[in-house]
Amino acid sequence: MEKIKKAFASNMALIIIAFLASVTLWYYSYSTNNPLETIEYTVPLELRNVEQLVSNGRFLINSRELESTTVILRISAPRNVHKDIRDDASNGLVSAFIDFSVSGFLSEGEIKASLDFKIPQRYDDPALNVDASIKEPRSTVVALDILEEKTLKVEVYMDDPPDDFIYDVLTPEPNEITITGPNNELNKITKIIVDITPPKGEIIEADSPETYFATAAPQAVDSRGNVVENENIDFGGVSSINVSYNILKTKILLITEPAIIGKPADGYALNPFSKITYTPEEIEIKGSKNQVENAEIIKLEPINIEGMTDKIEIITIQLRPELQKFGNSLDFVSQRNDKVEVTINIEEIKEKTYQYPTARLIENNDIVGFNPITMAITTPSFDISISSVKSYIDYSFSLYENIRATADVTEFADYSPGKYTVPVELERKGDGYSIISEQPTITIEILSEIIETDSPETEEPLDNDNEPEEDNDIIIINPENTN
Repeated sequence: MEKIKKAFASNMALIIIAFLASVTLWYYSYSTNNPLETIEYTVPLELRNVEQLVSNGRFLINSRELESTTVILRISAPRNVHKDIRDDASNGLVSAFIDFSVSGFLSEGEIKASLDFKIPQRYDDPALNVDASIKEPRSTVVALDILEEKTLKVEVYMDDPPDDFIYDVLTPEPNEITITGPNNELNKITKIIVDITPPKGEIIEADSPETYFATAAPQAVDSRGNVVENENIDFGGVSSINVSYNILKTKILLITEPAIIGKPADGYALNPFSKITYTPEEIEIKGSKNQVENAEIIKLEPINIEGMTDKIEIITIQLRPELQKFGNSLDFVSQRNDKVEVTINIEEIKEKTYQYPTARLIENNDIVGFNPITMAITTPSFDISISSVKSYIDYSFSLYENIRATADVTEFADYSPGKYTVPVELERKGDGYSIISEQPTITIEILSEIIETDSPETEEPLDNDNEPEEDNDIIIINPENTN
């Protein structure tokens, strides 16, 4: 044993040299057969902790673009290690990623994000001599927007129905959807629609309409009616809408003008120039085919204006009771037309007296038999009193256009000089007012008389072919110039 120790001690240097030589020989052999190699690996880009963006009220706009991005990793390792790395890469254990849980992703807009990578932890062993880094790209652009939500009613779109029919849509299920997505995209959406195609074929003619059912996917639509195709819009898990609807007959019904009964308060009257108006004057109804075809004109009940005073009265009449008389399946196409508004104008009665100049009678030749040589009108004017609603008298009534005054003095042509009273006839040239004054009169003065001179009697028979010669002298005597 001592000999061995002595031999080992005396040959220590040789032993060390031999060990180093063997290690060197082994390394040389290993390096020659398993050299270091640098290989580029194309790996997918992972998006980590995207839910953290949602919790922060942010939305990743370009997620699809990022998910399709690939990253090149440069890995240096011994040849036999690369075999394991390739297996790990094919199993998704080698990849690049963006971690959204780190700070820097709270703003909106485009943000430059750095990339990181991962490889299995066992390659961290220095003995394996593995070195990895990102070749390209080292960063990428992340587009963020504010995450919003909007709740919209579901509107049903259908093809045009046959003439005189309508699709009466019952409540879609669900009837509203809460959508979420980036604010910029969500603002473009104004409504959610579901477009269904009714079955072709014969229209139901039974008393009770048949109910149809359809299912279609919801669509987001902008203000112009264009479908917004955006993969970033989430419909809250709603992939289809169930719609039930009826096919109904339609018809236009006329509404008759209501009768007016009763009398306004004393001193008031219906404005004769303001027509009683009612809106609408016709309505469109819907229902089963038989009941719609049997429906006729809707007659409004009379309106009682007893004791009403000065105002424009708007009276609302409900139409549904009248419509239901034709059938209980009937309804209005537009629910805004389930009533009629009747407008009645009641005004205060006003009286007014006008002065009618007699000169106008002469100018217009409205005095029959008047001779200005032998006659004179001594009455300068006479009164005419009328009664009507206040607005007409104040703004519309015209004395000369609405009333014609005439007199007849023919019988006074042979009267002896003097003054005589002549009645004036008043003629209305319109409606809506009354003449309430007593019959006016004017005074006519005869200024001259006709005197016939004596003439011998003629006994000769008259020639039927010839008129007798006038041999009387006519003398005009002005009584003012005689004493």
